[in-house]
Amino acid sequence: MSINFDITEEELPIFRAEANEQLQILEEGLVELERQTSNLDLVQVLFRAAHTLKGSAGMIGHKRMVDLTHALENLLDGVRKQTLTPTPEMIDIMLASLDSLHQLVDEVSTGEASPVDINIFVQQLHEIMHTPSLKTDHPIPAQSSAQPAKISPQSPAEISDPSRLIKISATINPDSIASAARAFQIVMALQDFGEIVELNPPISIIETAAPVENVTIEFQPHKPLEEVKKALATISEIQELVVDDQILIFNDQIQEALSQPKLPEKKRLQLGDLLLEKQLITPEQLEAALALQQSQSGPALPLGQALVSVGAITQEVLDEVLNEQSQQKKPPLVTPETESTDKNRSKGLDKTVRTSVERLDNLMNLIGELITDRNRMNQLRRDLEVQYRGSAQVEALSETIVHVGRITDMLQSEVMSIRMLPISNVFNKFPRLVRDLARKAEKQIDLVMRGEDTELDRSVIEEISDPLIHLIRNAVDHGIETPAERLANGKPERGIIMLTARHEQGRIFITVEDNGHGIDVERVKAKAVEKGLISQAEADAMEKDEAIDLIFRSGLSTAKVISDVSGRGVGMDIVRANIERLNGNVQVETWPGKGTQFTIILPLTLAIVPTLLVKVTNQTYAIPLVTVIETLRIKPQEIQTINGKPVITLRDHVLPVTRLSNIFEIDGDTQNQTGDGYDYIVVVRSGKTQFGIIVDELIGEEEVVVKSLSSVLGDVIGVSSAAILGDGQVALIIDIQGISKLINQFSERNIHAELMPN
Repeated sequence: MSINFDITEEELPIFRAEANEQLQILEEGLVELERQTSNLDLVQVLFRAAHTLKGSAGMIGHKRMVDLTHALENLLDGVRKQTLTPTPEMIDIMLASLDSLHQLVDEVSTGEASPVDINIFVQQLHEIMHTPSLKTDHPIPAQSSAQPAKISPQSPAEISDPSRLIKISATINPDSIASAARAFQIVMALQDFGEIVELNPPISIIETAAPVENVTIEFQPHKPLEEVKKALATISEIQELVVDDQILIFNDQIQEALSQPKLPEKKRLQLGDLLLEKQLITPEQLEAALALQQSQSGPALPLGQALVSVGAITQEVLDEVLNEQSQQKKPPLVTPETESTDKNRSKGLDKTVRTSVERLDNLMNLIGELITDRNRMNQLRRDLEVQYRGSAQVEALSETIVHVGRITDMLQSEVMSIRMLPISNVFNKFPRLVRDLARKAEKQIDLVMRGEDTELDRSVIEEISDPLIHLIRNAVDHGIETPAERLANGKPERGIIMLTARHEQGRIFITVEDNGHGIDVERVKAKAVEKGLISQAEADAMEKDEAIDLIFRSGLSTAKVISDVSGRGVGMDIVRANIERLNGNVQVETWPGKGTQFTIILPLTLAIVPTLLVKVTNQTYAIPLVTVIETLRIKPQEIQTINGKPVITLRDHVLPVTRLSNIFEIDGDTQNQTGDGYDYIVVVRSGKTQFGIIVDELIGEEEVVVKSLSSVLGDVIGVSSAAILGDGQVALIIDIQGISKLINQFSERNIHAELMPN
C-alpha cells in the first residue's frame, strides 16, 4: 500500500539524515543506559532525541511514527523523572521499538507502508510504565546529581522559591515559513531548563505542523532564569517574546534588558561583594584585607592582592573570579546590526558544500585515468632520456612531466581525503549487537572501542561491516565464557571484547580481541579430521599456526551446540574470502585461557592499489603490496622437494614455492628469462600461510588503478581484477587467496614436479 507524506524531494534527504542521527543516539544511549541506570544526563539526551524524532515525524504527517516515538518518549520521561527504573527487559523493548522506527523512516523514502505493527510496541511500552516492580517510590530530584549551581544574577525571590511558575508568551513572525518548527524549538529549549506545566497550543497541535501564531507557556524553571532568557532569545523568527512580564524581543529586536542583568551596580562591580556572595571569603577576611590596604603607604594595594596576601584566597581563585567579574561589567550587547554582522561572518566561515556520492565516485574515476596517463608519461620520459640524453627539449619535457606527476599525486591525495570516512560509521552499530547477542547467550560482555576516528575510504567502509559482524558474533559465542565458567577460572564475571582501528604504513589495522578461553588447537584438529578436511597424520604433523588456520575452512566449527548465532561452520571462511577480496589479510593470535585476537589488514582505498609488478614470459602481473613480505633471488638448484612439493630454505624455515607460469598454465620457456641464471621469488602471505611465487623478472612497485574484469569473463580463480599500465598494457592483479587454492589443487594432481629444472 502506497502512502504519502508532507515532504518534498529536497527535504527528504535532510529528514532521513536527521532521523537516522536521532535513532543512532537512542540506540547507543540505551545500550549505555543499561550499564549506567542513574546517569540522568544520559537520560535527558535520550529524551530529547525521542522528542526531536517525534517532532520531525509530526511535521511530515507520519502518524504511526509519532505514536510510537510518543510512547517511547513517555517511558523515557518516567526514567528522567526517576519514577521508573531501567531494566534489561525495558531496554529490550525500547531497542525493538527502534528497529520498527527504522522501518517507519524507510517508509518516507519508498512511499510504501511497512508491515510493522506499532500497536504491539505501543502497548508493551505502556505496560512497562504501569509495572509496579519498575516504579521508584522515592524519586530523586533532578538536580540532586548535578554539581552545585554557580551564583547567577537572579533575585533572591527567584532563588529561594524554585516552585514559582513563570509565564512565557511568544509571537512568531507571520512571515515564517515554518512557524510550527519555531514553536517546537521553544518547547525543546525550555525542556533543558525546567518543566513545562501548561502549553498552549498543546504539543499534539504543534507536531501536526499546522501554522502557529502565538505560544503561551507556564514554566517551572530548574535553572537560573537568565539562562532561560538567553536560550529563548537565540531562536529566530520570533517577533515578540515576553518572559515573566519582561519584554525580551519586540518587533524582532532583542532588548538591551536581556544582556544587562537587573543587578545592583555595587553587586555587579565590587570584587569583595562578589567573593562574599560566592562564599569564597568571610566578612572577617574581607575586613583584614581592607585593613591591609589602608596600612600600605604609596599606591593602594588592589583588594584581590590583599586577599591573597592575608591567605583568604589563592591566586588561581582570584583570577577566575576577576574573569567572571569582567564579563559582568561588559556584557555583550546584541543589536540587529551586530547580529547581522555575526551572521555574515558565519556565512563567510562556512566553507563546506554538500555533494553526492556519485560525483565523488566519478571524480575518483577521473583521477584514476589521470594516474594511468601519469604512469604512461613517466614511461615515455624514461625512454626519451635514454634515446636523446642531453637534449634541452627533453630535459624541459622531463621537468614538466615530473611536475605534472607531483600535481597528480597531490590531487589524488586530496580526492582520497574527501572520500575518507571515520570507521565509527561501522563501529557504532556493534554496542547494540554485542548487547543483544550477550543477552541471548546469557553472558555478561562489555565492548570497548578504540580508534573510532580512524579514517578509511568509503568503499572499504561499505565492505568491512560484514566480516566484522562475523568476528564479533564469533567472539561472543565462542570466545567469551559464561559468567560461571569465568568465575571458576578466576576471571572477572564480565568478559571484554576490544575493537580497535589504527593506521600504520599506509594501511589500516582493525583488531577484534576477546579475553575468553582462546582457541583449543587440538579440538580444531580433531574436528578437521572428523570432517575429512585433513588426515590424522597431517593433523599430528601440523604446527600451531597451521592448525589455527583451519578455522577458516568451510564447514568447520568447534561449537558443541548449533545456535542461531553460530555453530554451522559458515562465517569464518566468508570473513577471509571477503577480506582478501579487498586485497587485505587476516591474522589470528590465540592464548589458551587468555583470549584470541583477529587482526584485519586492509588498504586505505580500493580504487588505487600499490602493487609489485612482475613478469612471466611476456606478460606483466601486479601483486598487491599488502600481501608481499619480501623478494628473493636464488639459484635454481636451491629448490628442493619435500613429499613431492618444491620448497626452499629461508632463514632456517621451509618455504613452499611454485612457478606462476605453472599455476596459470602459461606455455613457453619460463625459466631464467633474464639470462642471469637466477630465479626470482616473491614471498607472499595468505592469512598466516606464507609461500613463494617464482617469476621471471621483478619490474618494480607502481600504484595502479583497479579495473574490474568484464562480466563476460566472470570470476577467474587467482585473478581479482586488472589494471592499465603506463605503456598501455593490461596487467592482471593477482588474488593471493585464489593462488593459494590453486596451489593446493595442483599439489593434489602432483604437477609441482614440473617446476624442477631438467
